[in-house]
Amino acid sequence: MIEDMKNGAVIYIRVSTVDQLENNSPDIQFRECTEAAEKLGCNVLKVFQDSESGAKLERTAMKKMLEYCTEHKSKIRYIIVKDIDRWARDTSHHLI
Repeated sequence: MIEDMKNGAVIYIRVSTVDQLENNSPDIQFRECTEAAEKLGCNVLKVFQDSESGAKLERTAMKKMLEYCTEHKSKIRYIIVKDIDRWARDTSHHLI
């Protein structure tokens, strides 16, 4: 049987306010996301970080991450975020 080559992951980190730096700092998000990657047994290929509101659908790093995932779709199995609200505040944006 051919081993599945699609075992990569990207991490998406987002902090939109100074208040979030205490409990949701980029370092905390990165640590928790890399721990999740280890548990999944996948390799983190790239990390993307935004400092824009989750209410905004067009975010710089989010757009770059989605482009990267499209270009490397044969290698990526996971997009890892600390919490679903780091992806987007509006649940309709989760359906991108």
